[in-house]
Amino acid sequence: MQRTQAGAKVAAAASKASDASAQPSSSSSGASSLGASAPARLLFGKNLAEKEGVLDVLYWARQIAAILVGVLWGLFGFTGLVAIIGFGIASTAITIAFLVQIVQVDEDEFGGRWELVKEGFMPSFSLFLVRRLGAFLMVAFMV
Repeated sequence: MQRTQAGAKVAAAASKASDASAQPSSSSSGASSLGASAPARLLFGKNLAEKEGVLDVLYWARQIAAILVGVLWGLFGFTGLVAIIGFGIASTAITIAFLVQIVQVDEDEFGGRWELVKEGFMPSFSLFLVRRLGAFLMVAFMV
């Protein structure tokens, strides 16, 4: 009889352990552990559940921003160093605002703000140059 009670206790302890491991802990709860806002979770879904997903979302958001800024700079006729420095400032501001306001990530989790600002900068810079040149030439030849 004692053996049956001991076996029941072991089975109950094993059951509790398996139940605890089946429930997600607060450290691995996906987007909520990164502190993503509700609109960000709706827009980007499960991509914000992991560190790589946040970096992917940041990369593509930066590419879209580069297209928009490139077209605007081309339409307004910004050229040379003014256009390049303006893009650097606009791209950095957009990235930081996107991460802080929409995604709400902890910068230290990714190696600091500078690492997040560098993520995808060169591809977005080349995309910016191509879009700016296209818009600038379109305006120049239409007039």
